[in-house]
Amino acid sequence: MNKRMYQFELIRIVGMFMIVLHHVTVHGHYGENMGIYSFNIELFYPQALSIFGKVGVILYTMVSGYFLIEKQPQLKRLGPIIWPTLFYLSLGFILSVRGLWKMDALDLSTFWEVLWNSYYPFSGYWFVNSYIVLYFFIPYINQVLITLEKKDFEKLLVKLLFILSIFFLLTTDYAPLGGLGNLLMGYTLGAYLKRFPLKLKTRQICFGLIGSIGLTVLFIYIADLFPPTKVGLLMRIINSPLIIAYDNSLMMVLIGFFAFLLLTRVQIKNSFIQNTLLILGNSMFGVYLLHDNRVIGDRIMVYLAQFLQDTSVVIVPIIIVLAIGLFVLCTVFESVRQYCAKRFFKIIGRKKFRS
Repeated sequence: MNKRMYQFELIRIVGMFMIVLHHVTVHGHYGENMGIYSFNIELFYPQALSIFGKVGVILYTMVSGYFLIEKQPQLKRLGPIIWPTLFYLSLGFILSVRGLWKMDALDLSTFWEVLWNSYYPFSGYWFVNSYIVLYFFIPYINQVLITLEKKDFEKLLVKLLFILSIFFLLTTDYAPLGGLGNLLMGYTLGAYLKRFPLKLKTRQICFGLIGSIGLTVLFIYIADLFPPTKVGLLMRIINSPLIIAYDNSLMMVLIGFFAFLLLTRVQIKNSFIQNTLLILGNSMFGVYLLHDNRVIGDRIMVYLAQFLQDTSVVIVPIIIVLAIGLFVLCTVFESVRQYCAKRFFKIIGRKKFRS
């Protein structure tokens, strides 16, 4: 593996931590119990932290676009996505059945209902469902993207951003194409950076990253202080202090764009750090599957909620520490799962199994 690829492992790690941070903030307490998407200045700090989840998804899919634009996708490459997904779905299913059995509420009808809800369609994993759909269309998407000149590619990005972000604010509260639209935006942006590398200075990138984060946080703060009172078009454009941090919003794309560029500039020469990044990077998808599992993840978030009662600035380091702890635990669990899977399939003679 060359030096540059270690930087992309770093991007995957940073992106997944952002997603964990978002889920701890939103699902841990403030989303369901306190309405994090409502206008409330007391929720400003959790709202500010929650924006990074959308950025994490963009970073993750930008890596896919960066590498797959020059490759012919093969169905066998979906194996490292499908098999771990089935493992964690099965783990959630077992825990659900065990819980019902302990409550003496398990019968044949309930068993089949839990079985169906646990596996179809990859229950609760919107990213997995959307990515698999996107993957089937990548050959056709690439046929278009590799023929575009730089100016035409940039026009396409602008149109995608308008349709997936700005336009839907004027027409509906839901992003077009749902999760698939999220991945399509990140994939296309990553493919653009692979085909047309930008020659920006590191100082310019840092300025863009800090500026886009600062503007996003400032908008949230102002929206919480002065919530809209009129109905109609204004409420469609600004119906939440986090409207600027919705899927594929301009600010989320900008933050992801500059973060991607900055992380690719990181020089990684130490062999120990390189090997560590490889190990961690290979575990990131499992971190998502474990902590965002409907059964396991819900139990984790219920436990974390007891630590997330404050709304002052003190809550910021608390959320970050909890996210780091959850991130580390999930990484360790997934690393152990991969090791056990490789040992198991080595024993039965399948040397090329990818966990």
